[in-house]
Amino acid sequence: MKLKNIILVGLVALYLISTASAQISGSEEEEKIEVAVTIAPLAQVVEQIGGDKVRVSEITSITEYLSKRWDKQRIAFVLVGSGIEFEAGWTEYVKNRSVDVLNYVFSNESELPVFVINCSNGIELIEGDPHVWLSPKNVKIMANNIYEGLVWADPFNEEYYSKNRDAYQWRLDELDNEITETLSGIENRKFLVYHPAWGYFCRDYDLEQFGIEENGKKPSPSKIVEAIKYARENNVRVIAISSLISYEVWACDRESLDEIAEEIDGWIIELDPLPEHYIKGMRKVAVTLARNLE
Repeated sequence: MKLKNIILVGLVALYLISTASAQISGSEEEEKIEVAVTIAPLAQVVEQIGGDKVRVSEITSITEYLSKRWDKQRIAFVLVGSGIEFEAGWTEYVKNRSVDVLNYVFSNESELPVFVINCSNGIELIEGDPHVWLSPKNVKIMANNIYEGLVWADPFNEEYYSKNRDAYQWRLDELDNEITETLSGIENRKFLVYHPAWGYFCRDYDLEQFGIEENGKKPSPSKIVEAIKYARENNVRVIAISSLISYEVWACDRESLDEIAEEIDGWIIELDPLPEHYIKGMRKVAVTLARNLE
């Protein structure tokens, strides 16, 4: 065979191989489960368990979900499920389509099928506090709920999801132990917080938060007096705010927070309640509290 023909045959073979690989890759891509989550920390948990079998998007409302054009048939919506206000629309959406509210359901035949995973199943909720993910112990339960949902949708890959879940839960156990150790030397375990999002974290690690805001609004003069009294009686000097607090809210309440800090001879620290990298973010929260609490 002449050299020219050999080269031609080789090029054709390479083309066929690359085409076949692209088709396989495309086929695998089409098999991914589309997963929509309501908060950033859930995205990482889904990705840790679903691996290359899922594609995750953060969508914060039912309106945004319904307006999005999905090109896949298997769609999972992962809810925190603990009473977050912006998830209320989803509750009503599911109620109209299934008696098994917030669990594994399908919409009617005129719409794309969707199953909903309630991550709070099995968690002992604190009334008025939807921030269940700020507890590594809770996230272990949430991870298992996500695992069960993915297996329900894709039973063929149950072993794959199971291994991923076990590996992630092991890392959460390590995080839990590390936080316990980090906070072990603190004597005064009380602090003020602008938005009281840390109820589950405090429950797990024997801390106590005192919320300054009132029902999501700027604190009244009487609430400010109450916060100062609490701080003085308990020798509290730390005021925590969210690192995600908007400039407008911070500017509005800066005077109130500065007044409290001055009265108690205290200072303000930032804690992130929505870490995109969950384990790294929660580790930082523990270190920040350990450095500032007495």
